[in-house]
Amino acid sequence: MIGGVWCNIIKLLDKVSLDNKPLKQYIVGKVGSGELIQFWFDPWLSIGPLFLRFPALFQPEKKKDCKIVDRIGFVGGNSRFRWQWKRNLSVGQEIDELIELSSLLINIDLNDNTDKWAWLGSVDGQFSVGLVKSLLTKNLGFQGLYIPSRCKWIPRKCNIFIRRLGMDKLATMDALKKRNIDNGDQTCVLCGEEDESVVHLFTSCYMASSLWSIISSWCKIPSIMAFSVKDLLETHENIGLKGRKKEVIQGIIRIGCWCIWKARNEARFNNIPANLAGIIRELKSVGLFWLNSRSKDLNVSWREWCSFVNM
Repeated sequence: MIGGVWCNIIKLLDKVSLDNKPLKQYIVGKVGSGELIQFWFDPWLSIGPLFLRFPALFQPEKKKDCKIVDRIGFVGGNSRFRWQWKRNLSVGQEIDELIELSSLLINIDLNDNTDKWAWLGSVDGQFSVGLVKSLLTKNLGFQGLYIPSRCKWIPRKCNIFIRRLGMDKLATMDALKKRNIDNGDQTCVLCGEEDESVVHLFTSCYMASSLWSIISSWCKIPSIMAFSVKDLLETHENIGLKGRKKEVIQGIIRIGCWCIWKARNEARFNNIPANLAGIIRELKSVGLFWLNSRSKDLNVSWREWCSFVNM
């Protein structure tokens, strides 16, 4: 039963690749006493799990979940194999595999140290979830996508929205049309001048352009000039800001995008006309609430916020 479960796990790992290399090849057992590493299933030799390399020999194995120490011992300082077969081995492939396997194991030295696992996916041998994530996304072909960085002081729901925005995953009218979903009028409901797309809605729409101009004046920063969503979301990196103010501007622009999308949805689905003054009010009120509630050492008053206190 255990062998069957492990076989399925190994086969699943075969389908998961990091940087075009099977995941299982990044993990290898460092043999000490041989008491913790499974002889057939665990990857502890450079050739990978032995049951895959020697299938004919694995079939008559009596105890398929045996440990290394169960199969390798020492007598008089020399290696001695402790095979346990359900039957006598047949001449041919089974004997050939036994000879090859024995030649690989002859120099294995067990000792008193505890068996360990090593991660081969980094130079320092240290495993991290972040490294695996970066390798997975690279392998899945995300290299060309823009994935915005996370803003620390805005909620998760807003960060997720910004991530979808940066990856062009919002259900704008042009995106729906590409998926053969026809919802009628494709015109932007905020300005009524052009077809709705991510780039138009957040950068070139009159409502968005006016919002970014007002934010520039309010926050006392250079005019926000964006020709793409990436330009917009990276504004805080390109206008010479540092420290707290840089983080605050990053969040304000993201909240501005959030408010634009909410106004767009209200206009399209509830027939509530978009209002620039309303978007600005929501941006300032929501922004102040999130900033104060999610920043441990900051308490900005409404008066300071509306005049944009020097962060």
